[in-house]
Amino acid sequence: MSDSAQQAKAQKKAYDEACKRVLSEREIMAHILKSCTEEFKDCSLLDIAWRYIQGEPSISRIVKSHYEKIQKVYSIWICTMPTKKWEYHISRYQLTEKHLIGYTQAERSHYDLISIVLVCLGSKRHRQLKGILRLLNMLLLDNISPQEKQEVLAKEFNVTMTPHLEKGVAAMCNLSEGIERRGEKRGRKLGEEVGEKRGWNLGKQDDVLEMLKDGVPFEKIAQYTKLSLEAIADIAKQNKLI
Repeated sequence: MSDSAQQAKAQKKAYDEACKRVLSEREIMAHILKSCTEEFKDCSLLDIAWRYIQGEPSISRIVKSHYEKIQKVYSIWICTMPTKKWEYHISRYQLTEKHLIGYTQAERSHYDLISIVLVCLGSKRHRQLKGILRLLNMLLLDNISPQEKQEVLAKEFNVTMTPHLEKGVAAMCNLSEGIERRGEKRGRKLGEEVGEKRGWNLGKQDDVLEMLKDGVPFEKIAQYTKLSLEAIADIAKQNKLI
């Protein structure tokens, strides 16, 4: 891997980590949970943030656990580069019971242990949107200053600007500017069309790999990324996931 490619990968990783730090803030996570989950849709944002979210929130992947202690899990994906027809959709996928032989029904709580939520953003400005899509689009995609983002969070969404959140927003903005400048430079060197196609394909491969690790079905990955099932299987094989 070339030095420029390694630098790009490191910067993308740093940007992702900055995004995770910001999204793990209690009052931002409260907006996401209220908009995307059945359990919290009727709760106040204040109760979700300071009563129901216990301990220090974090966004990470669980590698090993005690399976007997598993409770219901929401895997919430915020997709910043969906295909055009998926822009500004929020979709939830759940486990359901289907009887192949017999009719005895299990209690839903016994099998309804995971829901996957896709929150797809897009190319609009946050001022054109409402609710959670407006919040996330502004936070993750809009090219505005950290001060403007902090002002919108405080005034429109009543999010308390903690030092941790201010630092995270500033880091996101700085890293996104670096990624954008690098993309512009690469585009001038290789040609805009080639650069965009290569960057999009690399981004899609990263998304596919993360979805595979989280157990998202091949068909859903293909529907979101527009990659063929064969291409997704190849990525899975290359990373020893099948």
